[in-house]
Amino acid sequence: MPKKVASATAKKGKGAGKTKKDPKAPKRGLTGFMFFSAQNRSRVKEENPDATFGEMGKILGAEWKSLTDDDKVEYQDQAVEDKQRYDREMKNYDGPTMIPAKGKKAKKTGPKRPSSAYILFSKEAREQIKIDTPDLTFGEIGKEIGARWKNVDADDKVRFEGLAKEDKGRYERECKALEAAQKAKEASVEPEEVSEEEAVSEDEEASASESD
Repeated sequence: MPKKVASATAKKGKGAGKTKKDPKAPKRGLTGFMFFSAQNRSRVKEENPDATFGEMGKILGAEWKSLTDDDKVEYQDQAVEDKQRYDREMKNYDGPTMIPAKGKKAKKTGPKRPSSAYILFSKEAREQIKIDTPDLTFGEIGKEIGARWKNVDADDKVRFEGLAKEDKGRYERECKALEAAQKAKEASVEPEEVSEEEAVSEDEEASASESD
């Protein structure tokens, strides 16, 4: 029996009808390369201490390609077992596999808010994960990024924290520049001229108030 896909209420506008994987649904099985990567990442990092996260992914990818079919059997067997686990869980899962994705919020004006160290890491890691494991869903990529961030090397974390600090400084400078530009614009606005008739009318109203 096919799994249900939650239907989204029809909406007009950009992004209507988009869906994402239900986080409660079983997690898809990992590939042989992903098992190989998880097992060898620490070793590769020790052998290449100056390598960035993206460079680490390329090194692991090259090593995977250089393995013989016999060397890959161990990891491919793990992938087969994990796929069987996924299939079993799907048979017992009665919820939706996909749910409506939230629409994009209206774009805010002004300087772009600064990115945290995790967000900067996420941007770099996401592209590499897409290359290494193109079959992962958006939600699964997010979980993989979170897992890798928890195990990221201390030097890499310091690098991303430094980039986040620089971005915060950029944001603060742009906010000050925007505030200064707004004040200058307000100061340059000439007061609205009042016609002679309007001035006479205001004087008459003032005189009437005093008489009362």
